[in-house]
Amino acid sequence: MLGVCSNFHHDHQPRQTIFAINGSSGPGPLSWLRTNRQIYNEAKSFVQGNLSFHFCNTLVFDAFLSQQQKAIFSLSTCQSLSLCLKIRIESDYRDGFSFARDRNAHGWDGLHSRYASRRALVDEAKNLLPVLRELKLHIFFVCKQAQGPRLGQVYRQKDPAKLFCVDNPRKVEAFINRFCDVRPLNILRMAKLDAVSVQFETDAMEHYTVPSVDDRCWCIGRTVDESSLLKIKLGKRIEERLMDLSKKESGADDL
Repeated sequence: MLGVCSNFHHDHQPRQTIFAINGSSGPGPLSWLRTNRQIYNEAKSFVQGNLSFHFCNTLVFDAFLSQQQKAIFSLSTCQSLSLCLKIRIESDYRDGFSFARDRNAHGWDGLHSRYASRRALVDEAKNLLPVLRELKLHIFFVCKQAQGPRLGQVYRQKDPAKLFCVDNPRKVEAFINRFCDVRPLNILRMAKLDAVSVQFETDAMEHYTVPSVDDRCWCIGRTVDESSLLKIKLGKRIEERLMDLSKKESGADDL
């Protein structure tokens, strides 16, 4: 997957091949749980109470949604969760950008509703996320597909200026509302969250696909001006919005 995951994950080196011995893939970080049943039974609650998951695509997230609650690794035992999500932006053909207005432009690609109603979504979240308290968002920026440069425009400038947000306050507020309603955020906000944090990846724009040598997209070589995001308080407002929605959703569910 494109995006901040390559920076967020600790292991950037090719994985060393582990040869199977007697059907085992070798020692892992939790292999000590297999020492004997007593250690497993006594340590299971400690492991479950300190689980923190990171998701970067819909396939893995959906797999955990379908996990049985009794499994040692399941969302029902997760207290801290982090996500890599995209924000798709459009160029103003200068040095500015606007947030894409399409509701499906942000978050993850290919994630569709599996719920027949909002009530079903609330019930599912209540069962899947009983102890989730912390949500961390790692957000990267992606260009809008098929929005190339204007005729005659220099599309690979040397040391191009950083991109800044040109949306007015009303449009920024509308974007925040749309973004906080994308899946999986509209599921995770059902939990009784104590903390939400947002981290932006601004060092490089992501192309909507793997760029070719002759790609003339406006995003090539561009970066996002972090001070522009601070000026509109984007991270803080997303955090506050999700916390408010969490309190509202969980409070309504308790009534």
